Amino acid sequence: MNANTDTKYPSEAPRWNVRSVLDIPLFLLDTLRAASFPLFLLYIVLSFLRPLDTFWPDLLAHRPMLWAWIFAFVAGVLNALHRRRLGARPIHFLLLVGFVVVIMLSMVANGWTGGALQAAGEFSASTMIFVVAALNLTSIERIRLTCLAVVVTMMATAVLSLYSFYTGFEWKTFVLQQSATDISGFPGGEPFGFVPADDTSGLWLWRIRGAGFLNDPNDFAQMIVATLPLLWAYAGLMPAARGGTAMSAVQRLFRGVLDRIVGLRQVLFAGLPAALLLFGIYMSHSRGALLGVASLLFFSVQKKLGNVRTAILVGMGGLGVLALNVAGGRAMSMKESSADDRIGAWGSAIQMFKSHPLLGVGYNNFLEHHHLTAHNSFVLCFAELGLIGYFPWMALLVLTYLSLKQVIDNRPEGDEHYRIAVLLRSALLGYLTCAWFLSRSYSTGLFFLLALCCSVSMSLRYQLADERRAAPIAAARARRGAAKSAAAADAMANAAASATPSANTTAASAAATTIATTFGDEEPRHASTHPLARAELASQARQRAIRASARKPLVFGDIPTAQWVRWTLIGMFATMAVVQVFVMVGRG
Repeated sequence: MNANTDTKYPSEAPRWNVRSVLDIPLFLLDTLRAASFPLFLLYIVLSFLRPLDTFWPDLLAHRPMLWAWIFAFVAGVLNALHRRRLGARPIHFLLLVGFVVVIMLSMVANGWTGGALQAAGEFSASTMIFVVAALNLTSIERIRLTCLAVVVTMMATAVLSLYSFYTGFEWKTFVLQQSATDISGFPGGEPFGFVPADDTSGLWLWRIRGAGFLNDPNDFAQMIVATLPLLWAYAGLMPAARGGTAMSAVQRLFRGVLDRIVGLRQVLFAGLPAALLLFGIYMSHSRGALLGVASLLFFSVQKKLGNVRTAILVGMGGLGVLALNVAGGRAMSMKESSADDRIGAWGSAIQMFKSHPLLGVGYNNFLEHHHLTAHNSFVLCFAELGLIGYFPWMALLVLTYLSLKQVIDNRPEGDEHYRIAVLLRSALLGYLTCAWFLSRSYSTGLFFLLALCCSVSMSLRYQLADERRAAPIAAARARRGAAKSAAAADAMANAAASATPSANTTAASAAATTIATTFGDEEPRHASTHPLARAELASQARQRAIRASARKPLVFGDIPTAQWVRWTLIGMFATMAVVQVFVMVGRG
């Protein structure tokens, strides 16, 4: 054997090239892009539920939430670049960036240059959740799944908080111990062990709460108010039973008895979860959340009952709330001390605005000028950030509301985008009703809800764009089908002309039926006139399409700048005027 056998195929030695070197990282990037939406849902669940804070606190030193956001952000950017789609308009991002810049400038203008970066860092959680949501919420399916994730997460938080209240499990995390009376003579320590539900002393008011940014009972209840309308984003949408399984047989058996009489699906997938969340609001003893629930009730039935009947219904609900002591003994009156303190805080906010009209007294500096917080998100914003900061904040609210209104005004009631837009509008109005009585101008929940709402309009725009791109293909197929049908009709007419009279009549009738079916005519025309019939039917179809497009425009343009700027300025000065009236009445 030749001694050079080992070198028989020297040309087959492995050779490296740029493509083989990049295959692995490109594959990893593509996998990360494909996992964009699951990573986003994971980040949302972790942000709302915060299981690491409760069960694995040792992991917090490694910044797991930051890493979760980084992965979700990178995957979202890759997905957005690949699909060229975002869940928010460019103006939303510009306003958000401008708001962050004003937050930093407000610190510089008030003499603390080093606090600018610190302020931006404190607000970063809200910025991060808005951006990562806008990168991922580009279709109605994703929006609906996100609503479902929020509902399930808030239900889990409510269950965990209630379990903590009744068993004492991690009660210092999920239950707030608030003094209900003067306890200056109380000896201190744990007066009744570690189970809040066992307290009968009357010295404490126990209020359940969540973790993370929901660690305040008011924040927790406010987010529940926004979650309640989202229950109907998926209730009643369960697919019909198919196949021969036992479950499908049971569903078919009881569908006519239960689904049609009492709406079993709505009861199971909306009614029972709503009862749980409402009980969570009750146990939080949040007065602002009660007003938020009242606003949800008002806007949900006002269209059907009218203003008078709706006002009566809401008033009866208010009496029921007072009778059940839902506020936990906390008075709901303009005469009680808490209301008087709020009026005093609003008066101080007006003075802060007058002394610092452009950039306010600085981000999170309200307590430096008054002993209590503003208890009003609108007041807190214009007092701390002035007119320059109040404008982008209010503009984000106005643009979000106008985008939802745009969808509602231009879609039929049975459309999925219309239904989701109505539900999210209710959630936004309920949340803002609570925000009128809470200092939550920079809340993570608010900016997540804004991103969720503004994504509905964008997802509709993308859907309509896809339909427009697919329309020429569908039209070409329809034309080919019409041409084949017309040719078949001509052949049948020619055959009828050379046949017997009775056969001629039968063939002509069949040809006319074919033409009428092809072009949508209700009354078949005689085959001898089918060219004119086709022209007339085509003209009628074009006129119907023009009328339909006039009723429901197919293209959604950007909201005119003059429109949202005008409503933003109206909202700014209207809220400040209302606050001024409350201060004058309260002091008078």
